[in-house]
Amino acid sequence: MLKYFTVSLLILCACSQEKEKPTTDKDPEFKSLLLPEHQDTTTVWNNFDPEYFSSLDWDDTYKKEGRKIHRISFNHLADVRITMEYEPEFALDYQKGHFGEYIKQLNGKWVEIRGFMLPLDHAQNFYVLSRNPYSSCFFCGKAGLESVARIKFREQPDGAKYRMDDVITVRGRLSLNNTRYDELAYIIDLAELVGPN
Repeated sequence: MLKYFTVSLLILCACSQEKEKPTTDKDPEFKSLLLPEHQDTTTVWNNFDPEYFSSLDWDDTYKKEGRKIHRISFNHLADVRITMEYEPEFALDYQKGHFGEYIKQLNGKWVEIRGFMLPLDHAQNFYVLSRNPYSSCFFCGKAGLESVARIKFREQPDGAKYRMDDVITVRGRLSLNNTRYDELAYIIDLAELVGPN
Protein backbone atom coordinates (compact mmCIF):
# COMPACT_ATOMS: atom_id res chain seq x y z
CA MET A 1 0.00 0.00 0.00
CA LEU A 2 2.84 2.37 0.89
CA LYS A 3 4.45 1.68 -2.52
CA TYR A 4 1.22 2.66 -4.32
CA PHE A 5 0.95 5.95 -2.44
CA THR A 6 4.67 6.70 -2.93
CA VAL A 7 4.39 6.19 -6.69
CA SER A 8 1.21 8.30 -6.80
CA LEU A 9 2.92 11.10 -4.90
CA LEU A 10 5.93 11.00 -7.24
CA ILE A 11 3.64 11.24 -10.24
CA LEU A 12 1.71 14.19 -8.81
CA CYS A 13 4.93 16.01 -7.91
CA ALA A 14 6.35 15.49 -11.40
CA CYS A 15 3.21 16.85 -13.03
CA SER A 16 3.19 19.95 -10.85
CA GLN A 17 6.80 21.00 -11.59
CA GLU A 18 7.34 24.14 -13.62
CA LYS A 19 8.44 23.61 -17.18
CA GLU A 20 11.73 25.17 -18.25
CA LYS A 21 10.81 25.59 -21.89
CA PRO A 22 7.51 25.21 -23.73
CA THR A 23 7.29 22.31 -26.16
CA THR A 24 4.75 22.51 -28.95
CA ASP A 25 3.88 20.54 -32.05
CA LYS A 26 5.99 23.07 -33.99
CA ASP A 27 9.13 21.78 -32.23
CA PRO A 28 10.74 19.18 -34.58
CA GLU A 29 11.82 16.93 -31.68
CA PHE A 30 8.24 16.90 -30.37
CA LYS A 31 6.64 16.41 -33.78
CA SER A 32 8.84 13.44 -34.66
CA LEU A 33 7.43 11.48 -31.71
CA LEU A 34 3.81 11.93 -32.76
CA LEU A 35 1.77 9.49 -34.79
CA PRO A 36 1.24 10.38 -38.45
CA GLU A 37 -1.28 13.17 -39.00
CA HIS A 38 -4.07 10.80 -40.05
CA GLN A 39 -3.69 8.80 -36.86
CA ASP A 40 -3.64 10.06 -33.27
CA THR A 41 -3.36 8.19 -30.00
CA THR A 42 -7.05 8.62 -29.15
CA THR A 43 -8.13 7.17 -32.51
CA VAL A 44 -5.85 4.17 -32.15
CA TRP A 45 -6.84 3.71 -28.52
CA ASN A 46 -10.58 3.85 -29.10
CA ASN A 47 -10.89 2.23 -32.53
CA PHE A 48 -7.91 -0.13 -32.46
CA ASP A 49 -7.17 -0.36 -36.18
CA PRO A 50 -5.34 -3.68 -36.83
CA GLU A 51 -4.60 -2.59 -40.41
CA TYR A 52 -2.63 0.37 -39.05
CA PHE A 53 -0.45 -1.90 -36.90
CA SER A 54 0.19 -4.33 -39.74
CA SER A 55 1.55 -1.38 -41.77
CA LEU A 56 4.26 -0.58 -39.18
CA ASP A 57 7.79 -1.90 -39.63
CA TRP A 58 8.11 -4.63 -36.98
CA ASP A 59 11.33 -5.99 -38.46
CA ASP A 60 13.63 -2.95 -38.18
CA THR A 61 16.42 -4.69 -36.27
CA TYR A 62 20.16 -4.68 -35.73
CA LYS A 63 22.63 -6.80 -33.76
CA LYS A 64 24.42 -5.57 -30.64
CA GLU A 65 26.58 -7.84 -28.47
CA GLY A 66 24.95 -10.90 -30.04
CA ARG A 67 21.41 -9.64 -29.34
CA LYS A 68 18.78 -8.79 -31.91
CA ILE A 69 17.51 -5.27 -31.12
CA HIS A 70 14.13 -4.11 -32.47
CA ARG A 71 13.86 -0.40 -33.27
CA ILE A 72 10.35 0.64 -32.24
CA SER A 73 8.42 3.83 -31.57
CA PHE A 74 5.43 4.76 -29.48
CA ASN A 75 3.33 3.98 -32.56
CA HIS A 76 4.15 0.31 -31.91
CA LEU A 77 3.18 0.60 -28.24
CA ALA A 78 -0.29 1.76 -29.27
CA ASP A 79 -1.05 -1.89 -30.14
CA VAL A 80 -3.11 -2.25 -26.96
CA ARG A 81 -6.74 -1.93 -25.93
CA ILE A 82 -7.36 -0.27 -22.61
CA THR A 83 -10.14 -0.96 -20.12
CA MET A 84 -10.83 0.60 -16.76
CA GLU A 85 -10.56 -1.93 -13.93
CA TYR A 86 -11.30 -1.67 -10.22
CA GLU A 87 -8.90 -2.65 -7.43
CA PRO A 88 -11.07 -3.34 -4.36
CA GLU A 89 -8.24 -3.54 -1.81
CA PHE A 90 -7.34 0.12 -2.37
CA ALA A 91 -10.71 1.19 -3.83
CA LEU A 92 -9.19 2.59 -7.00
CA ASP A 93 -9.83 2.55 -10.72
CA TYR A 94 -6.89 1.95 -13.03
CA GLN A 95 -6.19 1.40 -16.72
CA LYS A 96 -5.45 -2.17 -17.76
CA GLY A 97 -3.84 -3.01 -21.08
CA HIS A 98 -4.98 -5.83 -23.35
CA PHE A 99 -2.13 -6.26 -25.80
CA GLY A 100 -2.45 -6.83 -29.53
CA GLU A 101 -0.81 -9.69 -31.39
CA TYR A 102 1.95 -7.52 -32.87
CA ILE A 103 3.26 -6.06 -29.61
CA LYS A 104 2.94 -9.45 -27.86
CA GLN A 105 5.64 -10.74 -30.20
CA LEU A 106 8.08 -8.24 -28.67
CA ASN A 107 7.43 -9.28 -25.06
CA GLY A 108 10.81 -10.23 -23.55
CA LYS A 109 12.69 -8.98 -26.63
CA TRP A 110 15.34 -6.26 -26.77
CA VAL A 111 14.12 -2.92 -28.11
CA GLU A 112 15.36 0.59 -28.80
CA ILE A 113 12.93 3.50 -28.42
CA ARG A 114 13.08 7.30 -28.35
CA GLY A 115 10.99 9.64 -26.23
CA PHE A 116 10.80 12.33 -23.58
CA MET A 117 12.52 11.52 -20.29
CA LEU A 118 10.42 11.97 -17.15
CA PRO A 119 12.81 11.50 -14.19
CA LEU A 120 10.24 11.05 -11.40
CA ASP A 121 12.58 9.88 -8.62
CA HIS A 122 16.35 9.56 -9.06
CA ALA A 123 16.87 7.88 -5.67
CA GLN A 124 14.35 5.10 -6.45
CA ASN A 125 15.55 4.71 -10.08
CA PHE A 126 12.03 5.67 -11.18
CA TYR A 127 12.26 6.94 -14.74
CA VAL A 128 9.60 7.04 -17.43
CA LEU A 129 9.96 7.47 -21.18
CA SER A 130 6.98 9.27 -22.70
CA ARG A 131 5.65 9.99 -26.16
CA ASN A 132 4.64 13.44 -24.88
CA PRO A 133 6.40 16.04 -22.73
CA TYR A 134 5.28 15.97 -19.11
CA SER A 135 2.82 18.87 -19.48
CA SER A 136 0.70 16.64 -21.71
CA CYS A 137 1.69 13.23 -20.41
CA PHE A 138 -0.23 10.19 -19.18
CA PHE A 139 0.25 11.14 -15.53
CA CYS A 140 -1.48 14.48 -16.05
CA GLY A 141 -4.46 12.74 -17.66
CA LYS A 142 -3.67 14.03 -21.14
CA ALA A 143 -2.54 10.80 -22.82
CA GLY A 144 -3.20 7.07 -22.72
CA LEU A 145 -1.39 4.19 -21.08
CA GLU A 146 0.26 3.37 -24.41
CA SER A 147 2.16 6.65 -24.35
CA VAL A 148 4.56 5.79 -21.49
CA ALA A 149 7.10 3.10 -20.59
CA ARG A 150 8.85 2.56 -17.26
CA ILE A 151 12.64 2.58 -17.70
CA LYS A 152 14.66 0.43 -15.30
CA PHE A 153 18.31 1.17 -15.99
CA ARG A 154 20.88 -1.63 -15.82
CA GLU A 155 23.09 0.61 -13.68
CA GLN A 156 21.81 3.37 -11.43
CA PRO A 157 22.33 6.49 -13.55
CA ASP A 158 23.64 9.80 -12.34
CA GLY A 159 20.29 11.49 -11.74
CA ALA A 160 21.73 14.93 -12.28
CA LYS A 161 22.30 14.19 -15.97
CA TYR A 162 18.58 13.77 -16.73
CA ARG A 163 16.23 16.72 -16.91
CA MET A 164 12.50 16.71 -17.40
CA ASP A 165 11.62 16.43 -21.11
CA ASP A 166 15.11 15.58 -22.35
CA VAL A 167 14.67 13.66 -25.61
CA ILE A 168 16.62 10.42 -25.30
CA THR A 169 16.93 6.99 -26.88
CA VAL A 170 17.17 3.91 -24.67
CA ARG A 171 17.80 0.24 -25.33
CA GLY A 172 16.60 -2.59 -23.07
CA ARG A 173 14.34 -5.62 -22.66
CA LEU A 174 10.61 -4.96 -23.13
CA SER A 175 8.09 -6.50 -20.75
CA LEU A 176 4.31 -6.26 -21.10
CA ASN A 177 2.38 -5.87 -17.85
CA ASN A 178 -1.36 -6.36 -17.46
CA THR A 179 -1.39 -7.99 -14.02
CA ARG A 180 0.08 -5.36 -11.68
CA TYR A 181 -2.01 -2.24 -11.25
CA ASP A 182 0.86 -0.42 -9.49
CA GLU A 183 3.16 -0.64 -12.52
CA LEU A 184 2.97 0.72 -16.05
CA ALA A 185 1.86 -1.48 -18.95
CA TYR A 186 5.27 -1.26 -20.65
CA ILE A 187 8.52 -1.81 -18.77
CA ILE A 188 11.98 -1.63 -20.30
CA ASP A 189 14.46 -3.21 -17.94
CA LEU A 190 18.23 -3.67 -18.15
CA ALA A 191 18.05 -0.36 -19.99
CA GLU A 192 20.96 1.77 -21.12
CA LEU A 193 21.15 5.16 -22.72
CA VAL A 194 21.86 4.96 -26.45
CA GLY A 195 21.88 8.64 -27.21
CA PRO A 196 20.46 12.02 -26.36
CA ASN A 197 18.12 11.83 -29.37
